[in-house]
Amino acid sequence: MANPEFLNFLSGLNDGGRMGQFYDYDPNNPYGNINPYRYSNMSPEDNPADKLLAELTRAQLEDYRQRFEPVENALVGSITATGTTQIGADLDRTRSAVIGSAENVRGQSNRFRERYGLSAMQQTTERSNATTGALVGGLNATRAVDAERRDAIISGGLSAVGQQTRNI
Repeated sequence: MANPEFLNFLSGLNDGGRMGQFYDYDPNNPYGNINPYRYSNMSPEDNPADKLLAELTRAQLEDYRQRFEPVENALVGSITATGTTQIGADLDRTRSAVIGSAENVRGQSNRFRERYGLSAMQQTTERSNATTGALVGGLNATRAVDAERRDAIISGGLSAVGQQTRNI
């Protein structure tokens, strides 16, 4: 014979109010209104599992439409003939990073020379060309990445962004 306290506990499990409080029910949860026991009293000929699956599928579709569809629409709206609308901001960040890095290296070199009492090195054509070459390479790489982003949006290949990032 089972313990009466345990039987009392089991009988309380079907109480949605108490269970909702226990699991901290969130009304914004798209699956919160699905009761898995709603169809438990139906006969097997009425396909209760199919009805529950249909209810779950409708909730998943509504969740997708509210959370993910707006983001996908924004991404599709950012497509241009050669890339995406983010190219301008990407190019600005690349310019800033390359030029800032060149100034950082020049400052480190000058501070190193000044420690030994030497004067700072003047900007030479060679150093200027190195900075220009790095800038051109960075801008070209940025344009290539933007074109790849456009292709990924068009082909639906953005789901592997995390994996692609780790492989770089």
